[in-house]
Amino acid sequence: MKSSLILFLSLLSFLSISTISTAQSTLKIERADEREIRETIDLFFDGLYDGNLNKMKRAVWEEASLVSTHVNKKGQEQTRTSTMKDFLEGASKPRDAKWIEKIWDVEIESEGRLAQAIMEYAFFLDDKFVHCGANAMQLIKMDGQWKIVALSDTRMKNDCNEKEIKKRVK
Repeated sequence: MKSSLILFLSLLSFLSISTISTAQSTLKIERADEREIRETIDLFFDGLYDGNLNKMKRAVWEEASLVSTHVNKKGQEQTRTSTMKDFLEGASKPRDAKWIEKIWDVEIESEGRLAQAIMEYAFFLDDKFVHCGANAMQLIKMDGQWKIVALSDTRMKNDCNEKEIKKRVK
């Protein structure tokens, strides 16, 4: 009986250690993926800020889609879809004012090679506030690199607290 109890406790200890070790390994992978996903998101916005097509392309899948929604001045809901290719071409053209999109409260979830991120944002031309909203990104890990495959955003002007936003995005 005593040897059975010792055998049982030894087996239980082994399984516990094994489970903890596996959980720690999974947690490290998830943290690494989350860091890489955030780096991809930041690379995209850095490219947008710089007007650098190459940076943005490194972060985005070539067939990615873009969906934007807002309420127009008449109070009508508007939704527009486009290819990311068209957006990137427009975003990388020379311009008089810098496009600055500040993001915060980024929440990332991932499972294997699939991830999604949602965040609040404010868009500025140089230092002039234009609009705010939320971005939702879907990402897939392709050939070891995270790529944005879809970007959806809301755009609001009247429902934004500009003073609060400026405090958050210094």
